Amino acid sequence: MTEKRRWVEQVGKPPEILSIAFNQEPVTANECVEQREDGSFSLVLGEQDEFNIDRLENALLQTSYPALRAGLSEHLGQAVKKACQVMTLAEAGSCLEEHSCPYRVKGEVGRFTFKTFDVKDTHQKPLFQGIELFPVAKGKQWYPTCGFKEIALIHGAAQRSYRQTVQVFNRSRRQENGGTPLNTLHDVAQAEGLKV
Repeated sequence: MTEKRRWVEQVGKPPEILSIAFNQEPVTANECVEQREDGSFSLVLGEQDEFNIDRLENALLQTSYPALRAGLSEHLGQAVKKACQVMTLAEAGSCLEEHSCPYRVKGEVGRFTFKTFDVKDTHQKPLFQGIELFPVAKGKQWYPTCGFKEIALIHGAAQRSYRQTVQVFNRSRRQENGGTPLNTLHDVAQAEGLKV
């Protein structure tokens, strides 16, 4: 529990996970999730939706998945930075630099990226790359999590077409735009099939 609390403080977010507020002031309803300056996500529903269980459930899901992706991204980026900072303290004259490309993940919560960092010596030669802390991904590959493989392959592509699987999978993660493309699912299924 202490570790979780410390992480919340590092991220600078309130420990509140979910807040449904009713505002007495007139506000304009919007149909898309917006990220606020404090890092939280919001979706404003009209007053007519106050008792609409379906709209409230949908709004909750639409805001929770982007928040989960952002939280994972922030945590992993900070964890890599922390590990690299420890290395810079151990190596005299070294410095910390942000890696040129983010690490890409396709998971059960959707696709997200996070920053990684490198430790370089005084001649800008890499001593350690934070990306080495994670499974190797070549080029522009996205790392598929176990949850992604289970849902997309076992409960998806093994039972229906790739197109149907991608549509259902991306909709369930509330990532219709920018979600897993059809070709990616095909490539992951082929790679996993070759392992068998």
